[in-house]
Amino acid sequence: MEWKRVLATVAPALATLAGGPLAGNIVREIGEKWLGKTDATEQDIAQAITTLPPAELVKLKEIEAGILKTMQDAGIRIEEIDAADRDSARRRAVDMRDFTPNGLAFLLLALFAYVLHALMAGQDIGQDGQIAMMMIGGLIAANQQALNYFFGTTRASAEKTKTLAGLAAK
Repeated sequence: MEWKRVLATVAPALATLAGGPLAGNIVREIGEKWLGKTDATEQDIAQAITTLPPAELVKLKEIEAGILKTMQDAGIRIEEIDAADRDSARRRAVDMRDFTPNGLAFLLLALFAYVLHALMAGQDIGQDGQIAMMMIGGLIAANQQALNYFFGTTRASAEKTKTLAGLAAK
């Protein structure tokens, strides 16, 4: 899985597409344009990404730009697809009068409030502090996903976060 993290760093849109229904097409495109193999497999790409020097990885960014241009020319708008996907999940819950998303969000927020209160009150987490902190991190991430479900998030927000992280690293 390390190679997918590298791909996500170098060419994030390509990594997103490689993890979805277009994975076969993306693997074939990378194989042909980067490795020069028409029958490249995911393993071939993984090996190339993890063994080639960083300067060679720049070609992936070029492939990403080409694929995004092709998709744009074909009238495929990734943002609209993502928005429609989120909207259909929300619409499903409303149409079916499904309380599950609301219940899960409430449960997550209540659990988070309880854990936060216990920590602030001085609850001893004992020897398993690292495990507890990892679990709390997971709980924070789950709460963020629940909030994103109800209030949404934007690609611009993700780009802003990425930019700020890059500035902080400098």
